[in-house]
Amino acid sequence: MCDDSRVFCPAVNDHHTLAMSSRQPGSMQTTPVTLTQLKHKRHYAEQSGFTLIELMITLVIAAVLISLAAPSFREIIDNNRVSAAANDFTASLALAKSEAVKRNGSAQLAPTAGGSDWSSGYKIGIDKSDPEDGDIDDAGVDKILKIVDAPATGTSVISAMTKIEYNSFGGVTSGGNFTFCADYAPRRIILITSAGVNTISKGSLGCP
Repeated sequence: MCDDSRVFCPAVNDHHTLAMSSRQPGSMQTTPVTLTQLKHKRHYAEQSGFTLIELMITLVIAAVLISLAAPSFREIIDNNRVSAAANDFTASLALAKSEAVKRNGSAQLAPTAGGSDWSSGYKIGIDKSDPEDGDIDDAGVDKILKIVDAPATGTSVISAMTKIEYNSFGGVTSGGNFTFCADYAPRRIILITSAGVNTISKGSLGCP
């Protein structure tokens, strides 16, 4: 309020302009600013940005959502890895079988590391040096058709068999089964019969 009659005090309300107006750059004229506009500007300044509490709440919610989604992503990844390993093995069986029939001889699959360690990778080859010993490691004599690397990290291939040998009729000397597994995926079980026919089925979650 203005109590001093010597001072000019313009009336100010929501519909009147203030004496102190904003001046446009490069212009001698001023642009009137209403009290309502000033209130809006002040309100916008007060509401802009986040408070620390709001930011912390947002981070907590994001962490909860990520923790809920993580198992689902892991299941998808493991399932894809197990499926890929089983499909590669099925393709390798078909290759060995066709080579044995085509060559009117034998063809084998055997672990690269030896024994029954199929999780470290395996190879497909023709045992030319001594078909009876089941060894396709004789350098310069045996023919390696394909080498399959170990499956992705966390994926295992389990079997008691030390080799799979196909004969010229497409059968195998000894049938068996192979289990492909990971922590968050259903197992893939490949059964190979003595006739050289293989079937694949799904098992329970995780490795045995």
